[in-house]
Amino acid sequence: RTRGNVVSCWSFMFIKEIILDGFKSYATRTIISNFDKNFNAITGLNGSGKSNILDAICFVLGISQLQQIRVNNLQEIVYKQGQARVKKASVTIVFDNTDQKESPAGYEDYRELTVTRQVIIGGRNKYLINGHSAQQNRVQTLFHSVHLNINNPHFLIMQGRITKVLAMKPIEILGMIEEAAGTRMYELKKTAAERTIQRKQHKLDEIDAILREEIQPQLKRLRDEKTHYITWSQNNTEITRLNRFHTAYQYHSHLKMLHVGEEHRKEIESNLAKTTEETQTLQEELKEIDESISEMNREKDAAFKEQTEHLEVAAEESLKAVVKLTAVWENKRKTAREEGKSQENLLDSISELEKSLNEKRSEAKESIDGREHMETERNQLRERVSTLQSQQLGFAMSSDNSQDKGSLAKRLMDSRRSVTELASKLKTHQNQSKHLRASIAKNRNDLSTSSADHKQHRSEIDRHQKELKKLEAQLAKSGANPESKAELEREVYRLEDSVSRLRTQVEQLRGGLSRISFDWSPPSRNFDENRVKGLVAKLIHVKDSEFSTALEVAAGGRLYQVVVDTQETGKLLLKHGRLKRRVTIIPLNKIASRSLNDSVIRNAQNLVGKENVSLALSLIDYDQELEKAMAYVFGSTLVCRNMDVAKNVTFNKNVRARSVTLDGDSFDPSGTLTGGSKRAGASVLTRLGQLNEAEHRWKSEAQSLEKFKSQLNVVARRVAESEALVSKIELARHEISVLEERLGDSKFAHLEKQIEKQLDEAKEIDGEVSELGSELEKSKETVEELNRSLKDFEKEKKRKGKQIDEDIKKMKKSITKIEKDLKDVQRKAEMSEIEIKKMQDELANIIEQRDVSEKSLKTLEREEKEAKSAVSDAKKTSVDAKHKLDEFRKLMIERDLQIASRVKEHKAVSKRLEKRNHDMTNLQHELSRFDKSQLDAQTRVAHLEQENDWIESEKHLFGKPNTDYDFETMKQSQIAQRLEMLEQRQQELSSRINKKVMAMFEKAEQEYVSLTKKRKIVLKDKSKIQRVIEELDRKKNETLEATWKKVNKNFGSIFSTLLPGAQSQLQLVDPTSVLKGLEVRVGFANVWKESLTELSGGQRSLLALSLILSLLLFKPAPMYILDEIDAALDLSHTQNIGRMLKSHFARSQFIIVSLKEGMFNNANVIFRTRFVDGVSTVTRTIPNRNQ
Repeated sequence: RTRGNVVSCWSFMFIKEIILDGFKSYATRTIISNFDKNFNAITGLNGSGKSNILDAICFVLGISQLQQIRVNNLQEIVYKQGQARVKKASVTIVFDNTDQKESPAGYEDYRELTVTRQVIIGGRNKYLINGHSAQQNRVQTLFHSVHLNINNPHFLIMQGRITKVLAMKPIEILGMIEEAAGTRMYELKKTAAERTIQRKQHKLDEIDAILREEIQPQLKRLRDEKTHYITWSQNNTEITRLNRFHTAYQYHSHLKMLHVGEEHRKEIESNLAKTTEETQTLQEELKEIDESISEMNREKDAAFKEQTEHLEVAAEESLKAVVKLTAVWENKRKTAREEGKSQENLLDSISELEKSLNEKRSEAKESIDGREHMETERNQLRERVSTLQSQQLGFAMSSDNSQDKGSLAKRLMDSRRSVTELASKLKTHQNQSKHLRASIAKNRNDLSTSSADHKQHRSEIDRHQKELKKLEAQLAKSGANPESKAELEREVYRLEDSVSRLRTQVEQLRGGLSRISFDWSPPSRNFDENRVKGLVAKLIHVKDSEFSTALEVAAGGRLYQVVVDTQETGKLLLKHGRLKRRVTIIPLNKIASRSLNDSVIRNAQNLVGKENVSLALSLIDYDQELEKAMAYVFGSTLVCRNMDVAKNVTFNKNVRARSVTLDGDSFDPSGTLTGGSKRAGASVLTRLGQLNEAEHRWKSEAQSLEKFKSQLNVVARRVAESEALVSKIELARHEISVLEERLGDSKFAHLEKQIEKQLDEAKEIDGEVSELGSELEKSKETVEELNRSLKDFEKEKKRKGKQIDEDIKKMKKSITKIEKDLKDVQRKAEMSEIEIKKMQDELANIIEQRDVSEKSLKTLEREEKEAKSAVSDAKKTSVDAKHKLDEFRKLMIERDLQIASRVKEHKAVSKRLEKRNHDMTNLQHELSRFDKSQLDAQTRVAHLEQENDWIESEKHLFGKPNTDYDFETMKQSQIAQRLEMLEQRQQELSSRINKKVMAMFEKAEQEYVSLTKKRKIVLKDKSKIQRVIEELDRKKNETLEATWKKVNKNFGSIFSTLLPGAQSQLQLVDPTSVLKGLEVRVGFANVWKESLTELSGGQRSLLALSLILSLLLFKPAPMYILDEIDAALDLSHTQNIGRMLKSHFARSQFIIVSLKEGMFNNANVIFRTRFVDGVSTVTRTIPNRNQ
């Protein structure tokens, strides 16, 4: 029965009776009968034969590993190995098989099954089923069908197996689960499949190696040789055919030339005279048209040229003015914003300078006050010194020269005073020069700092100048011409009108030909539309329109059928082409052409004359690939001039072909005539020809229109680019002027001017310093001279006026100190004056800049408003000028269209005149060539007949349509080129030809196809096996998952029954996959043990037994054999095992060997064994609780 994904067979087949005869310790026939359906126990003393009963059961079930029943060979099974006159061992088991639904396959009709196995010493081993001999595999199949596989005995539990369970690793425990689930067969099948894949891959590699190393290189070589051979053979045939065609063409041409004769000469002379007359007429007509065009151009120039130029100049000037004024306005606005920022910076600088200037003035005033006080004190000391010196001199000198000495001393004092004053002035000038140069250096440093901005402005000006030159060069190079643009616009207007008229004409013609419309869609992606050729009516061209009606009647409904390349294309078109009406398909590869043979056509032409009858197929032109389709439509009908001719041809016994007259009357050889009223208007083919001609002219005009539009776009783009360049040039020039003005008002320019001014001042001060130096040197020389004169007086003074000298010295020291301090003060004052002067100059300069900036800002704001107003006015003026120019150009285009019409007429007449002149020249040459060719043709005809015998038998075919000598279809020049190419190709191929290559290639290709098929089969088999492996893995995982969950549940239930208050589970080693293994976990009162070593020996035995029984419960067998599984357990646990077996395995038969009363007292039947006189015996008892 099926429960979820787990299949269990709850069989009721159980052991009723066991008969042992000569088996191990049972020497005589022993019958152990009346086995209980559920719970049987076997007990007895050691060595009494209780385990031999279990061995007997395993023996019948077909065990192959004899060690499990404690023997090494079958002879040891016989009682005392045959030494006690017992020569055979036999065991018979009788099974109850009353439940037919659970019976082994094939044994449903037997209420009991008797299985016997015998072993005869020195003889054979045999099986009996219900008394009939059976093979071992049949017996094993019987037991396998009820889950009794003795070679994998999950139903047989020995004591040693229990002790081994707890020592198992997680993978080994997983193996028990796999065994219970039956997934071992998946592994076996997977292993077998993988071996098969390896064999397939080996075979595949062998095939690939053969294909790659042998077959494919050979095929490639033979394919090339085959191609060369086929090409060589085809070329030979083609060369022979082309040589005949060439000879026939020459013969036919020369013969035709001879037949023309004198009539052709007269015809040429007549045509020459007629052409000469037409040439004179055309020349007069051309002269008249030239005069008309000249007159119209003069009128146009007189009326329009001057005004056009005036309007174009006005429009161009107004556009330039708009661009220029816009640029000026933008620059004015930008300059005004920059000037405003500059003015704010100047005001900040003025405020800072005024503050610094006031501070310097205060410092200078303090210095001046201190200097005046010190000068007053110094002058007083000098006067006192002078008085003492005068006294000293007067005291020392005599009365005779005292006056001279006093005068000398006075001169000395004056000279010294002059030296001091000159030195002071020189020092002042030097300080001024020093400070001025320092200021120059500072300004130069500032100039260097601002030079980057200056260079940037300068580079910007240079860049604009380069751009200006580049724009001017582009303007000169563009060569835009507004007049050519106007002419192209007029031509485009004319062509648009012509295309519109032709489109209307085409649509009208199409409207009258609705039946020839064929709308379809590609039936598949990447479909080659060339595979669908189209309607028959659109694929032909009627050579002469007088045959249109006849050809339309001849074709009938086939005229509207669709031609395709193959029948497959036709099927696709009908199925997926989304056709809007029903159509008939003509596939070129399948259609059977039915063209009249040449003899029938010759008979008809001989009957009524060649000019009165023609094959309908010969009256049309078509592509050569459509030959079969055209022959199918037109190949079986003749076209005749009138009804009499048609009647004679149709009903002649040598013709008997359908005929159609030029009026559309049809004659059929079966006797039917079709005709009557004529169709109003032109025929379909005539209208189709008109449509094709109109479409051709429409496409031609449309192409011319696109061409002129393209030219107009180019010219218009050039004119627009030229106008844009002019605007850019004006803008660049204005920007350059603005940048130059801005550069002149920059800080760099002001610093340059200031430095230049300071350099002039420094130069002037340097001149004054040089002059003061000269004067100082002269004064020093005068002082030295006076000192020498007074030297003697000084000696006297020292001798007589020591006191005065001491006073003078003291005073001079004071004077020296005062002068030193005075010099410091004076130097500071001079420095302050210089800095004040510098600040004043800088302040004046900045104020001047501020005034200029204010004035400039007001001017710029006013100019910005004026420029903005001017831009608005200029735009209005430009729009008006453009509108006037457009209106005037429309008038010019109308006049140009009139002139163009006459020009077109002039071209047409010129072309006709040129053609007539060319025709006249050709006729003159033709006349001279004709006389020469006549003689040459006679000679060549005779030579060709002599050299080629076949001409006589085939010359009637020369020039005939649909023959090998159809000179109209196959051009002589192409044939000659083809012949030369083929002969050259044959010379190249001759050295490489293998004439046996066809057979060799066919054999190699068969080998290649055979190996390729084998390879595909191997690949297909390999793919199937891989899919089988994947399916096996999937089923294995699903089965293992379901088995683990079921066994885990039973494991916990059984263990808690055997050991109340305990829990157990099979835990996954890896939570993500059961394939990593399982481990046993035990818990008491919901506290899980870390290791099984914490358990007692009895607990471990119960745990192992629970696991084994849970596996048995997952896949129940009809019976279970347990051999002393309670050996390590106490009485209470043994009783729990008995109760558990009754509760969990109520539908299986248990045969248990036990020595403990707690176990077998739970059994329904107890078999006790005894060993008496060397032979085992068995007695059956029932526990007292059941009596």
